[in-house]
Amino acid sequence: MLKTSALIAGATACGQLIAFIGSLVLVRIYTPEAMGIYSTIVAISTCLAPLISGRLEMALPIVQNDRSAVKLAALSIFGALLISAIIAGSIAFASLLDSPISTIEPMWWWALPLVSFSLVCFLCGNQLAVRFGSYRSLAIRGVLYPSLMSGAQVLFGLAMFGSSGLVWGLAFGHIVTAATLWAPAIKRTRNRSGRSYSSKRLLRKYKEFPIFLAPSGVVNALSVQLPQLGIALMFGMAIAGQFGMMAKILAVPVALVGQSIGYVYAGEIARLKRDGTSSIVRIFDRLAIRLAAVALLMVCFIVTLGEPVFAWLLGEPWRMAGQLAVMYSASTALQLVTAPLSQTLIIAGHTKSQLAVDLGRTLLILATFIIMSNLDASVEATVLAVGLSSAGGYLILWFLNRRAAANIQGSNGG
Repeated sequence: MLKTSALIAGATACGQLIAFIGSLVLVRIYTPEAMGIYSTIVAISTCLAPLISGRLEMALPIVQNDRSAVKLAALSIFGALLISAIIAGSIAFASLLDSPISTIEPMWWWALPLVSFSLVCFLCGNQLAVRFGSYRSLAIRGVLYPSLMSGAQVLFGLAMFGSSGLVWGLAFGHIVTAATLWAPAIKRTRNRSGRSYSSKRLLRKYKEFPIFLAPSGVVNALSVQLPQLGIALMFGMAIAGQFGMMAKILAVPVALVGQSIGYVYAGEIARLKRDGTSSIVRIFDRLAIRLAAVALLMVCFIVTLGEPVFAWLLGEPWRMAGQLAVMYSASTALQLVTAPLSQTLIIAGHTKSQLAVDLGRTLLILATFIIMSNLDASVEATVLAVGLSSAGGYLILWFLNRRAAANIQGSNGG
């Protein structure tokens, strides 16, 4: 298990490096406004994906037989395609009327449903790979997806596609990578004996996923994407592009630490829980201290060198991204500390606490945007306030995870 986790984590690290290098090229092809439109479309689509899929992909690893799992994945994708078509038609129709939507760029009516649908295909492919134990495919995905996406976005950009080139590149990466994950699953079930459930029975059996997990998925996605959406609404797409690129660059160390340490930590505390060992909270505290030291170093670097380094890496037009990174550094630091430890709640069986924190963090960030908008605050002040609000949400999540670690200790220590 540890070897498999290390393989996936290593591939993810390579993928993050490829995505980072791709970003350095993309900022020299696309304008901040184009990147802002793209980042906002991705943010909205990420929130739409749980609704149009019904989160049925989350049920794939637990479906009783393999053929039924593939059929349920197909049902999720078909439902996503149908709802995406309805969304596209609704936006296109509304754009023809005298409504606020009519002032939005025409690409939005196809870009939002396209990205949402391609993301559902990608997620279903991931879950099928998990079900069939295709961990090598998951590792390949970690490198293949960012390579395809970044490569296509660069080619479309050179072909002068504008912001739509970023969307087409992302969808291309999703669909092609999903196909490589789907192919082994279909091959393994094509000649397999056994009867699968009917579509109606499958939907009835796993109805709790669209009823309960879909809204939960939207809240979780919104808690992450709300800063991008709020900046776009308050300050326009050019500033949203600066913020989105800043968030993308700062997400690299968070993802690397979360993948490399999170897998090992989760596996270790799960083993300790099974063994009835009473040292889980000590492991939590020791790891938290080390992560805090790394986060502090990162904050010091961002505050002192963030602006010139961003301008040097991305080019002078992106200097503001470095300025915003300074304002948002507290949120990134708390995320780096909390993300690898967040598996504690799941292993302790406290999944409802995670939902409560996501909802609370979303409402807190939303309230911050409303207050800053009423105050006519500047971009820098707004990003600082939102960053502190987001950091507060991560801090609460850290405390809940530590309490869960202590509860695991208490339940096994006697």
